[in-house]
Amino acid sequence: MALRGITVVELAGLAPVPFCGMVLADFGAQVVRVDRPAARSGPSRLARGKRSLVVDLKQPRGAAVLRRLCARADVMLEPFRPGVMEKLQLGPEILQKENPRLIYARLSGFGQSGRFSKMAGHDINYLALSGVLSRIGRSGENPYAPLNLLADFGGGGLMCAMGIIMALFERTRSGKGQVIDASMVEGTAYLSSFMWKTQETGLWEQPRGQNMLDGGAPFYTTYRTADGGFMAVGAIEPQFYELLIKGLGLKSDELPNQLSMKDWPEMKKKFADIFAKKTKAEWCQIFDGTDACVTPVLTFEEVTHHGHNKDRGSFITDTEQRPVVGSASDHCRARWGRRRPYILTLGLMMLLGMAMYLNGDAIISALIADPRRKPIWAISITMIGVVLFDFAADFIDGPIKAYLFDVCTHRDKERGLHFHALFTGLGGALGYLLGAIDWAHLELGRLLGTEFQVMFFFSSLVLTLCFIIHLCSIPEAPLRDVAKDIPPQQAPQDLALSSDKMYEYGSIEKVKNGYVNQELVLQGGKTKNPAEQTQRTMTLRSLLRALRSMPPHYRCLCISHLIGWTAFLSNMLFFTDFMGQIVYHGDPYGAHNSTEFLIYQRGVEVGCWGLCINSMFSSLYSYFQKVLVPCIGLKGLYFMGYLLFGLGTGFIGLFPNVYSTLAMCTLFGVMSSTLYTVPFTLIAVYHHEEQKQRALGGGPDGSSRGQGLDCAALTSMVQLAQILVGGGLGLLVNTAGSVVVVVITASAVALIGCCFVALFVRYVD
Repeated sequence: MALRGITVVELAGLAPVPFCGMVLADFGAQVVRVDRPAARSGPSRLARGKRSLVVDLKQPRGAAVLRRLCARADVMLEPFRPGVMEKLQLGPEILQKENPRLIYARLSGFGQSGRFSKMAGHDINYLALSGVLSRIGRSGENPYAPLNLLADFGGGGLMCAMGIIMALFERTRSGKGQVIDASMVEGTAYLSSFMWKTQETGLWEQPRGQNMLDGGAPFYTTYRTADGGFMAVGAIEPQFYELLIKGLGLKSDELPNQLSMKDWPEMKKKFADIFAKKTKAEWCQIFDGTDACVTPVLTFEEVTHHGHNKDRGSFITDTEQRPVVGSASDHCRARWGRRRPYILTLGLMMLLGMAMYLNGDAIISALIADPRRKPIWAISITMIGVVLFDFAADFIDGPIKAYLFDVCTHRDKERGLHFHALFTGLGGALGYLLGAIDWAHLELGRLLGTEFQVMFFFSSLVLTLCFIIHLCSIPEAPLRDVAKDIPPQQAPQDLALSSDKMYEYGSIEKVKNGYVNQELVLQGGKTKNPAEQTQRTMTLRSLLRALRSMPPHYRCLCISHLIGWTAFLSNMLFFTDFMGQIVYHGDPYGAHNSTEFLIYQRGVEVGCWGLCINSMFSSLYSYFQKVLVPCIGLKGLYFMGYLLFGLGTGFIGLFPNVYSTLAMCTLFGVMSSTLYTVPFTLIAVYHHEEQKQRALGGGPDGSSRGQGLDCAALTSMVQLAQILVGGGLGLLVNTAGSVVVVVITASAVALIGCCFVALFVRYVD
């Protein structure tokens, strides 16, 4: 990005200054918007790519904070009338003395001097004083302002941004900053240089609205169509005008000369009658792809669907339909942060569910004395516990990964995902070991009663300790704009607010006395107010809507994740059965004291050790991924994970053997680690790319796509895979009469996924 490394301090104001700051941010500048406390202007619509800091400049402490910011900044952008900053002792003389390289940009309506300089005004007033307004309007009507585009944004914000860029370039030679006095009156007049320079050519000699380029000519105006739409015509050159005439079904030799001004009113009426006979779509079919210079007048709702705009990706919108947990964590305004309240809630649900399904029989025995009612209640409690635990365990992964993305820099996200996969593998290995040990013959098993109580003891202990460590690791900045008061014991000069230490959302800077500075949060526009948040629909249907309307590369990533998890779960769900029946040739339906059944049990035990190997190798491979990424890239890593899993499962399905099957379990670990890291790394890369390009506005206030939403959408593929596997594999096994078909199916699905990730998933260099 051209302005990467440039820090801009923007004092919040009305449209021109925020637009100027947004332009600088769009091209890579780090913009910190300084808001006034208790501002009631509503959410900013021009805050894309900015951070927000609330400071009361009227207080000495607030002024000291701003001076601290400007001491390290490259640009100061202020929107006030002349003299305001001087009264606050924050004028350019003072700030540039502390930082001689500072470019102090002052954007105002009438400029810093002159009799109107301290007067209030708006776009239409500046347009009027520049002379441009007198030339805009229909013949015989009052002049009218073309929205507030010319003075506010063209002559104001954009011209000021250009002045800042030129000042930055000049600073590379002189090493000094300068003061920019950007007047919207003068900026608008500068934009109209062509009008001024062509005064004597006759181009504007007619009254307003009767000249060639102000709507007077029949070939440079707009016409209403049969369906109430409009077409814009700009066929100035003779060759283009000839194509216009042809498209209208007329003959040029039967019409007056193109430049005969006295015939223009009659020609406009003739053209208007013709345009009114067809709809806008019909005229588009006639003129699209020609040089007649005729285009449809698109509404804001139509521009995103127009073919040309879609080809270039000119307009990017974001769906407001979001998965429930993803949306909730993206917009949670709790003081504790966005993700951690949901992580805590889902963690408690996991503990409760685990307690219910591992201790259901003991709970019911303590509460119900009637032996006839005990089995029904025990089964019900166990099933509720399983559902509660499985729901929480599946959905907690989205907020956890979003939390990881929030508190890590982009460079650390990939490393964080590798550690996530590492500990996931270790946790899986520990779980399989707990299940493989015969606790009934050990002292701990006799002490706690049953093997289920032993599993609950270890699982709840590990889960509780991990949750405490996780939730107390890195604090989150609450999603809000209002800054807390600086603690009294912290002097303004101790504030660590330097231009090279602005942090993304959730990344917290701790200063010497332990105070956490929570004012600096990443803002893609100010956060929505509560009323706007409640308008978001958070239903189960919103998940499918979000998947349908998300950008294509996100959708392809979700599909690849669904294919991968379908293959992985297909194999893992029946793996111990496969070991017992196919590898060991046991019979799960034989008598419990029969040789066939005991052989089957032995196969299941070995299968558990195989799953333990899978988990351990998943942890090990997550470490080696960091070494492999620079060599083969994410695409190679993703492709290799699916390929090795597909080949490994196919091999053990065709050649079942104890040792080869256990060896192939290492490839299951490769797939497991790949599924836990690569897709989420790609999500982080997509978000980082969009943030750099400043192209994803996301909503009406410019907020970006929530990472919680995309993590939740990606995680939901696991649940969809479970539905597919649970609904289809049982029928497949019954039809085939052998569980070997499951392993072959997993291999086939993985190889299909291998082709999909190579051909359809988007990778960013």
